[in-house]
Amino acid sequence: MDTCGGCFAIQNPQIDWMRSKWRLSHKPCVRGNLINTYYDSIHGKFKIESENLLGMGSSGLVVKACELETNLEYAIKLVRNPDIHRIRINREIHLLKDIDHTNVIKLFSVYDSPKEVAFVLELCTGGDLGELLTAQPSRCR
Repeated sequence: MDTCGGCFAIQNPQIDWMRSKWRLSHKPCVRGNLINTYYDSIHGKFKIESENLLGMGSSGLVVKACELETNLEYAIKLVRNPDIHRIRINREIHLLKDIDHTNVIKLFSVYDSPKEVAFVLELCTGGDLGELLTAQPSRCR
């Protein structure tokens, strides 16, 4: 059993199997802090379809989308009425731009238009974090 920062890392074959099926949409070599903000609409640059819904929140939704130019898949977080949520949106943009870690979802670009803000994020497939957490025993004691 390894310790890391006061927590115990327990070896569990079921958890290791779940982690092994997670797949990232981009290779780690594309990671870095080169995130552009475009003051334009994301529509026309990505193929966004409502049947590819990944999740919903109080201020928007997350969909799987394909960039038309490269055919790469991304997760797109769309926040409607950005003026209402502007402080929270700006805080999230600054945090995601500053973080470059393999355990944190990667932000590639931001499209900021008057009607919506779109975060172009790394697409992680193979299950969700909730499945991993329910299968994992308590790690911190």
